[in-house]
Order: sequence, then C-alpha cells, then structure tokens
Amino acid sequence: MKLWNAADQLELSLFEKKATGLVLEKGLGRRDFLEEGSLSGLSFRICRLESSLGFWYVLIVGGSPGQGNPGWVEEELLDRQFPGKRAGNEAWKIVEAGVEDAPVMAEFWARLMEEEAPPFFSVGTHGRRRAETAFGRMVTQRDFYRGYLALQGPELHASGFILGSVYDRLYGEPRRAGNILHWYVLPELRSQGMGEDLYRHLLAWFERERVEVLEVMARKEEARTRAWMARGFEGVLDLFMKKAPWAP
Repeated sequence: MKLWNAADQLELSLFEKKATGLVLEKGLGRRDFLEEGSLSGLSFRICRLESSLGFWYVLIVGGSPGQGNPGWVEEELLDRQFPGKRAGNEAWKIVEAGVEDAPVMAEFWARLMEEEAPPFFSVGTHGRRRAETAFGRMVTQRDFYRGYLALQGPELHASGFILGSVYDRLYGEPRRAGNILHWYVLPELRSQGMGEDLYRHLLAWFERERVEVLEVMARKEEARTRAWMARGFEGVLDLFMKKAPWAP
C-alpha cells in the first residue's frame, strides 16, 4: 500500500510504525470523502499517535494534492495488544495509567521502596496516601508525565508499572530530558519480559516527545549498575546526602 510506504518515511519508532501499519491496513473509514482509487495519491501526515486504556489512537490528517488540500480527519481505534506477550500461561497487555490506577501505582511504589529504598528514605506513615495523590495528579498532566500498567490474567490484574516524566532544562544542553521515576514488576512475574515491555512503552513516549537524554536515579549497587549499563546508561554523577542536623 502506497500510504504505508509514505508512513514508513516518517520519523516514527518501530513500535509506532507497527501500530500505524495496522490502522492503514484496516483502511481509512472516511473513504466516501475520496474518489475511488484516490488513496494512492493522497497527501497525509500523522498528527498524533498515543495510547489510552489499552488502545491506540492514530490521528491522520490529509487531503488530495492539487485540490487546495481540503483535509479530512480520521481517528482509528485498535487493540493495543500484539501477540507474543506472555507471562507463564497467561497473556498480559500494557495500558496507559489513569487517575483510577493511582491506588495500585501507590501500592507498587510502596513495595518498590521496601525492596530498594536508599538510605534516609522510607514509605513513611502516610506515604501510600501521599503517593496515591501525587500519581493521580501526574497522570492527568499528560504533557509531562506518563505511566503504564501491565495487566495480566483473565481478570486483568495489575502486575507492574512504570512511570516517567519529561522536562526542559532551564539552561545547558541537551535540553529535553526524560526521567524514569519508578519501575516495578511483581517478583513472581519477573524475568519473563513484562518489565521490558513496560520499559519499551515508556521509551516510545520519550521518543515521541523528542527527548534528547534519559535519566534514572537508582540505588547504588553493583547488580543495579550492571543492569542500567546494559541498557546503555552511564554513571555520571554521585548524589551525596546527609540527614539535616536539626531534623528529628
């Protein structure tokens, strides 16, 4: 399909191309706007590609060349789950986190803290409640934060999550940064690809946001250092901390 050949020339990630390809292969629903056979000559661009609650939305805007580019809008909805994503005998799928997911994200964060909290930090008495409030606010600010959940089993129980942010530095280069804030998968489901699937989804969002550098703050341990270096990260700074002498 010539439309797909044109899409292949756009600056999309491999994952985005796959999702876009499924839309184009299904055909454009507003064909009544176009003359028969005019698809091959269509001029179009992909304006938005994003996921929400397990589905991909692709917004395509275009028009016929030489006719004033009158334009049309096509918004397709398709299932986000691709084959080959399995944990044991049960499939999982990755969905974008919403406000309703804040409680489970807070619970995962608390478990993450129990496993690897650095010195001077703990969940605290009101930690889960405060984390739930913070995560609920974050996921509504979609220009700055994105969270993804891994849902598994017939009941689609949440089994892990990842949360990231993007920001522009006030000075210095590179300016556009992506920050991996939290990343957690239930221990019994690790080493099966679920965590990597979450990671790829966050990277796809970073790519769409034109992030220039990735950042992560991790506990300083040999195993964790090796894991991040295997993904291409480098240790560039050490964080020095002390408890304030006047703090209780």
